[in-house]
Amino acid sequence: SVVVVGETKRGKSSLVNALLAEHGLPPVDADVATATYLVFGHAEHWRARACYPGLLPPVEFPLAELPNWVSATHEPPAGQLPPRYVEVDGPVPILRRLSIVDTPGVGGLTSMHGELARQAAANATALLCTVDASGPLTAGELAFLREVGEQVETVVFALTKTDGFRGWRQVLADDRALLAAQAAGSGNAPWFPCSARLADLAASNPNAAVLREQSGIGELQAALQELV
Repeated sequence: SVVVVGETKRGKSSLVNALLAEHGLPPVDADVATATYLVFGHAEHWRARACYPGLLPPVEFPLAELPNWVSATHEPPAGQLPPRYVEVDGPVPILRRLSIVDTPGVGGLTSMHGELARQAAANATALLCTVDASGPLTAGELAFLREVGEQVETVVFALTKTDGFRGWRQVLADDRALLAAQAAGSGNAPWFPCSARLADLAASNPNAAVLREQSGIGELQAALQELV
């Protein structure tokens, strides 16, 4: 189980889409922000179900209705309660080796959504932390890592949006220094610079192999499978 965590607008859900190579899973539109966490697993055919552990049996629903169940700006179908989490299974190669959990990003890691991220991380084999290349780690991110990082054996960092910031290498160096000083438990974790946007462009471009390599997603996929 790889649990993906990150502050709001750090490219977390876009990165999950790139890892799965499935555009739109989970929703990443600015007005469609996840309000529950999603658990992606492998199956021969797509299926989705809303889960209420200890309360109600799971509710199956068509995959096209996913935003209605996980979006902060949508309502579940009439008569249904918001789920604790949603399971989505499908024929995705990487999911043969591991499950991927996309945790809520709305409100940040210091909010109630951060508490849901902590709960999901409690059962993680590995924690994939997404931070973007626009600037160094925030106080909220460092506090979360101090609390959760020591509870998980394997911590991996994805530095997202590297295609949009020329100074990402300096940001990476600053992030490493901050971790060493303020969250030593994650100080030796590996970092993977990546761009979900380039991976998305690779899906419909003649130079797909070049773009895919430049995106860094393939390297991250391989590392996660090896580490887990």
